[in-house]
Amino acid sequence: MSRRAARIKVITSATLWGSSFPIIRIGLMYISPILFLFLRFSVAAVMLLLILYIINVKLSLHKVNGLIIISGIFNATAYAFQFVGQKFTYATNAALMVNTSPIFTAIFAHFLLKEKLTKPRVGAIALTFFGVSIVTLCSGQVLEFRMVGDVLCLLAGISWGLYMTLAKKIRGDSRFDELELLFIWFLYTAALGGIVLPFEGLRITINVWSLFAILYTAVMCSIIPYMLWYKALKSLEATSSANYFMLEIIISAIIEAMFLGLSFSVSLIVGAALVVAGVYLVDYFYRTEKALV
Repeated sequence: MSRRAARIKVITSATLWGSSFPIIRIGLMYISPILFLFLRFSVAAVMLLLILYIINVKLSLHKVNGLIIISGIFNATAYAFQFVGQKFTYATNAALMVNTSPIFTAIFAHFLLKEKLTKPRVGAIALTFFGVSIVTLCSGQVLEFRMVGDVLCLLAGISWGLYMTLAKKIRGDSRFDELELLFIWFLYTAALGGIVLPFEGLRITINVWSLFAILYTAVMCSIIPYMLWYKALKSLEATSSANYFMLEIIISAIIEAMFLGLSFSVSLIVGAALVVAGVYLVDYFYRTEKALV
C-alpha cells in the first residue's frame, strides 16, 4: 500500500472516530456508560463474526499470544475510561483528552519500536496539540475544567497510546487475518464491559436515539475505522498514524457546533488550521528523514 493510500485510510478513520464523541454524548443520555460500552462492542463483535463466517475465515484463538492479550486489555480499558469520563465532561473536552494519545504513542514508540523522537517531529506534534488546545479552551462552553471526566479521558489517551504502539508491533504477525484480530480486540472490550456491568447502576431507555447510538458507534466508529486504520499501519509509523487522530477534535467540534449548540468561532478555524499543519508536518518529517537514511 502506498503512503498516500494509507494516509487517506487514517484520515477517514479519524473522521469517523471524531463523529463518535457527540454521538456517545447523546447515547449516554439514555444508556449508562458501561452498558453502552458492552452493547456497542457486543454488536460490533457479532457483526465481525458473521463477516468472518461469510468470507470463510476460521478463528485461530489458540494462537493468541501475550502481546495481543495485553494490547486488547489496554484498548478495552481505554474505552471504559472514555465512556465513563464522557458522562462527566463535554464531548470536546473528552476529544481533547483522548487525543493526547499521539503524544504518548510517540513516547512509547520511541522505546518499544525505536521510532526516533527528533526535534522537528516533537515540534510538529506540539504544534498539533497546541491547535487542539485552542479549539477546546477557546470554546465558551468548555472553559470549565471538569476534573473527574477530563482525568478519566486523559487516562484513556494514555492507554490508547500504548495500545497503538503494541498494535504496530503486532502488525507484522501474519498468523491472523486483520478482521480476525479486530474481532478478538472487540471481544475483549465487550467482555470487560460484561465483567464490570454488575457494579454499575444499569440504565437504558430504548428509543430511536439510543438504538442509533449503539448501531452507529458499532459500525461507523468501530468496525470500519479500525479496519482502515489497521490496514494503514502497514505503511505508516505508529507515531505518524496516531497524530492524524488529532483531526478527531475538529470533527467533534464541527458536529457540536452544528447540532449541539457549541460556538463556531475564529478560534475553531485557527485551531483547525494548526492541527492540519501539525499533522502534515509530522508525516512530512517522517518521510523526509526516512529518505535520508
